[in-house]
Amino acid sequence: MNSLDRLYVLTIAHEKNFSRAAAKLYISQPALSAYIIKLEKGLGCRLFDRNTFPLSLTSEGQAFVDCASKEETLEKELGDYLSDLTNLEAGCLSIGGSQFFCTCFLPPILTDYARRYPKISISLVEDGYPALKMMLGEGTVDCVLDYETQKAQNLTVLPLHQEQIFLALPPHSPRNQIFTKACLTKEQILSGYYLQPDCPKVPLSAFREEEFLFLNQEHDLYDRSQKLCSNAGFHPKIKMFLNQTLTAFALTSADFGASFISDTVIRCGNFEKIPPIYKIDDQDACRFLSAICKKNRYISKALQRFLDLTAERLKE
Repeated sequence: MNSLDRLYVLTIAHEKNFSRAAAKLYISQPALSAYIIKLEKGLGCRLFDRNTFPLSLTSEGQAFVDCASKEETLEKELGDYLSDLTNLEAGCLSIGGSQFFCTCFLPPILTDYARRYPKISISLVEDGYPALKMMLGEGTVDCVLDYETQKAQNLTVLPLHQEQIFLALPPHSPRNQIFTKACLTKEQILSGYYLQPDCPKVPLSAFREEEFLFLNQEHDLYDRSQKLCSNAGFHPKIKMFLNQTLTAFALTSADFGASFISDTVIRCGNFEKIPPIYKIDDQDACRFLSAICKKNRYISKALQRFLDLTAERLKE
């Protein structure tokens, strides 16, 4: 198996279509088909079942893909190691994150990183955590920023920063009048006042009549929000499920419903105004933002520098 065999077969397996794979590889579809037919003849077996739609792998094709993927991972790890020897004068770094991280959190960090290490090529992959977790396993991303609490056998979780989870209320909720003194301003959150022992807290049970905006079930914040409501002794009235934290925040600001928001959203979101924010009187109203890597994966110097810089930024 040479590098071209590997590239062509893996691309077709991913696209499940010869035409799309050919377009991605910048060659003609007939040329790609001819190449694969010649490869299959040399191997003495079919790699693809052309009678299925979409195109699927044969058992021999799956074995080829598994081996090719391992070779690709080993080749990249070798490249990472060698880039260390060149003192960060070469190399690449692939970081994954949600829309929020890619939009609000990572830009200043990546800008600073690129200024310090201009010869490191950086790629940013924006997707949901389930998809990014799969990419980690495949070795197509080096690191994902998210909230992983489960001890997955194939992942290494490196905690970077403890976040506070706040309750955000619609501006015209009547309960704002009751808890006026506990409402946090944007300046108090940016200054870290909410971390002080004298920062007022509110009992979440007092907000059981609010209609809530929850993230979808695949999000870490869904489980934490349910736990906070359960701790407070009620089942939340969920008005809408959403896929993005920023959408929930915007809808809360527009009086559409209450939501749970982390301090990172407010500190990194660069919002002119924020809705009424309250610190919840519950020890479970916090979580760790983590860097998540494939277990036993070699941590390149380029990646370690990125993790160090991210940790530095989070302390500011």
